[in-house]
Amino acid sequence: MLVVSAVVLLSVAGFLGSVGATIGVRMVPVFVQFQRFEVIVIVWLACAACADIIITTVLVLHLVSAVFDLLLLCDKTYDFYRGIKRVDFLPQTMSSIVSLHVSHLACG
Repeated sequence: MLVVSAVVLLSVAGFLGSVGATIGVRMVPVFVQFQRFEVIVIVWLACAACADIIITTVLVLHLVSAVFDLLLLCDKTYDFYRGIKRVDFLPQTMSSIVSLHVSHLACG
C-alpha cells in the first residue's frame, strides 16, 4: 500500500507540475524568460521520473518472482512426467521385446 501511495503522490505532483509549467509558458510568452519557472519544471520531471522508477522496480520484482514460480511449477511438472516415464518404461520394453521376438519367428 505504501508503494501505491508513493506512486499516486508522485503522479499527482507531476501532473500539478506539468499544469504549472503550462500556465507559466502561457503567461510568459518570451522564450528568454522561461527560466523564471524552472523550479516547476524540475519538480514535474523529478516526480515523473521517481514514479516511473518505482513502477518499473515493482513490475520487475513481480515478474521475476512470477518467473521463478513458473520455473518451480515446470520443475514439478517435469518430475511428474519423469516419474510416469519410469513407470511406463517397463511395459514398453516388454512389449518391444515380444514384438521383436514375434517378428523374428514370423520371418524365419
